[in-house]
Amino acid sequence: MTRLPLAIGLVLLQAAMCAAGQTAHAQTTQTPQPEKAHTLAGPGIPTTDPHTLVVYEYGGKLQQLGLPPAEAALDLLDLDNETAERI
Repeated sequence: MTRLPLAIGLVLLQAAMCAAGQTAHAQTTQTPQPEKAHTLAGPGIPTTDPHTLVVYEYGGKLQQLGLPPAEAALDLLDLDNETAERI
């Protein structure tokens, strides 16, 4: 009678070891999942180079615009020719 609980214990131990081996194997063979975006993050904004009037020369000094800042700013805006002429 004492051999039956011992046999059941050994079978359960062996089953647990097999299950642990399968879990470890499954974790190493899975393909990496892409990182999920946070639910409350909202839409992303693509990064672009900022439009700026500030330009540095090779030596680190500021480069002069050569025209009024308002006119230089018009060149940075994406306006059609008709609108740019009216402004």
